[in-house]
Amino acid sequence: MRPGDLVDGRFELLREAGAGGMGVVFQAKDQRDGQLIALKVLSLEGTANTSRFVREAEVLSQLSHRAIVRYVAHGEVPSPWLAMEWLDGEDLSQRLGPGAELAIDDVIALGVQIADAVGFAHTRGFVHRDLKPCNVFLESRSAAAVKLLDFGLARELVAPAALTATGIVLGTVGYLSPEQARGASNIDARSDVFAMGCILFECLTGRPAFTGDHVVAILAKLLVEEVPRVRSLRADVPSALDSLVARMLDKKPDARPRDGAEVARALGAIRTRDMSSTGEAHSLRPASLTASEQRVMAVILVGQAITAAPQSTIGDAGAATIISLRTPAARAVIQETMDRFHGKAEVAADGTVVVTLRVAGSATDQAAQAARCALALRDACPGATLALALGRGVETSGIAAGEVIERAAALLASAQRRGGEGVYIEPAVASLLDDRFVVAIGSHHMLQSERSSFESARLLLGRVTPFVGRGKELNTLEQTLTESILDAVASVTVVVAGPGAGKSRLLEELLRNARRRHPAAVIWLARADAMRAQSAFGVVASLLRFATGLSESAPVAAQRDRLVAFVSEVGVEPSSRDRVAQFLAEAMSCPFEGEQSVQLRAARQSSALMGTRSRARGSISSALRCRARRCWSSRTCTGPTSLPRSSSTRCCARISTRS
Repeated sequence: MRPGDLVDGRFELLREAGAGGMGVVFQAKDQRDGQLIALKVLSLEGTANTSRFVREAEVLSQLSHRAIVRYVAHGEVPSPWLAMEWLDGEDLSQRLGPGAELAIDDVIALGVQIADAVGFAHTRGFVHRDLKPCNVFLESRSAAAVKLLDFGLARELVAPAALTATGIVLGTVGYLSPEQARGASNIDARSDVFAMGCILFECLTGRPAFTGDHVVAILAKLLVEEVPRVRSLRADVPSALDSLVARMLDKKPDARPRDGAEVARALGAIRTRDMSSTGEAHSLRPASLTASEQRVMAVILVGQAITAAPQSTIGDAGAATIISLRTPAARAVIQETMDRFHGKAEVAADGTVVVTLRVAGSATDQAAQAARCALALRDACPGATLALALGRGVETSGIAAGEVIERAAALLASAQRRGGEGVYIEPAVASLLDDRFVVAIGSHHMLQSERSSFESARLLLGRVTPFVGRGKELNTLEQTLTESILDAVASVTVVVAGPGAGKSRLLEELLRNARRRHPAAVIWLARADAMRAQSAFGVVASLLRFATGLSESAPVAAQRDRLVAFVSEVGVEPSSRDRVAQFLAEAMSCPFEGEQSVQLRAARQSSALMGTRSRARGSISSALRCRARRCWSSRTCTGPTSLPRSSSTRCCARISTRS
């Protein structure tokens, strides 16, 4: 179609007024009454696009409201077209420039009209699903005359069939509700309420509620980031309006107003007042030095090796991707991993898994915990691309967010463009990880694995550094080890020194020499972890993991199977194997499901009883004693155990280093 054409024998095209992603808008003249109309023509044809275009026409034909653009006619020859009233003015996105705030009276008037129009659609059984500033038109550039546009994504509140497949993101990501961001199919009126909250927030503060350089970052923020209160950004906003916007932006649909009509009533009841005379502004003074608490947080993004659509609006069938990480089986494995690391996971509609961890301890402890979680997720999601970022974020309701999400999203996008699998980490995270972790450094830093031993050679310019200055201590340790073997007694040696004094290097040299001089030796290693300082058997669990060859990042089911095999290997009596395996699993944080022994069920009710049973006749002691007996009978045991010196079971030296 072009200017001068006559459509349906009625509408004369005058000029092209604008173009969008799916169609062209012409200014036209209605030959019946001489009125100017806007005639929208579909230019990007396709089954999905045509269905949505026709859907918009059908919905508009059923909605006659002063704040909804008026429907005139529609047809499909020569191309699908829709005739609507012609509007002069600007859309809200043009009014809302960077940093532009609207007067509070204008925001309330604007909000009442939008909510009234959306509420009318809700009463007629429709959800808009794509509310955003560019779909709000200010007739004659006045906030007092609003027209709601673009019902192309509208659907019935109770629809027998959706126009989209599960896992496809529809709408503009910065104004989606969390349930839309998850790709949920049961979208209702409260989703439009959330979008209206985003619009009001932007009108009042001059900044969008959710922004980001990457679509993944915005989706992640929609799922985990709490929006700041409006009054924290603009002091003259009435408290009632601030509270209403906060309710509208609540992550939980049940906490929001139920529909547009309720929002319209709430806005209509709000009256601005002179805050300087009421003293309301004084209530903004924080009770502490900061209005919010900053905590260290880790963000791990898990995605497939795909490239997201570059546009901020995703809805075309060709740009959509059905993600395998959304399957129930995948989500169950991810949740199991989160239970072990006390994190929170959300799956966005594009399939990206957003993991947030609130970590404590020193910076190195925090990085180690986040790295272990990332490795576990990598094992749980084969073929996935992961990005790990660590930093400080503002914590609200137990969830921290901020620029950490942005950095993780940028890292994931870069990794996905490369098509690489594995765990990509920031250089700052790599610098915090000690020699327990293997990190490959190239164009990106990639986390490969966690070492299970201390025998990591210290390299300088690619060569092993010489061991100097600790010969006396090394001789003492080697002599103790020799005596333990020859005299068949258990020995304990504690090495105490300040940080950086060379304790780990001393232990590395001892182990290297012991393996060379006693090639048949069986050595067990355990390492204390500050993240498990409150765990009574934290070090013993580390010892068991080394003995069984189990990584903490291994799937829980695999850990349980290995424990059952280990209990059999070390010679635990058959009648006690189930009980022993269950106590081992308790200590290693991979408890068995289903039926448990009577002793374990009783021990779970009392931490004191759990400790007593584990130390005395519980699984930990039984397994270690059996293993030690086997080692001693074959004269190959030169490894550490947790048995006391007075034990009747013979084993050899346990070396402990601490600051």
